[in-house]
Amino acid sequence: MAARLALNARCAAAELNKRAHTDRTHSARSWFASLAIPPAVRTACMRLIDATVAADALEVGAALAAVLSAARRQLDSAGVDELDRAIASLRAE
Repeated sequence: MAARLALNARCAAAELNKRAHTDRTHSARSWFASLAIPPAVRTACMRLIDATVAADALEVGAALAAVLSAARRQLDSAGVDELDRAIASLRAE
């Protein structure tokens, strides 16, 4: 979900109006808050949501890297690879 949020942030600024983007970020924040995840992962996810508001690829990439760092021990290798690819894509912009 974090990778999807990060990659969709690029399009969100151009395609969504302010209200729609606010609704999306509110829903994502509520969803992450409902999960039984370590506090460090939750905090990193909330910071990622905040970064998507500005939709700056480097800022979103840094926030997603923080999610990966916080969640690495809970992820399988495919999840780590997916986040690594998303981070590389955001940093390449």
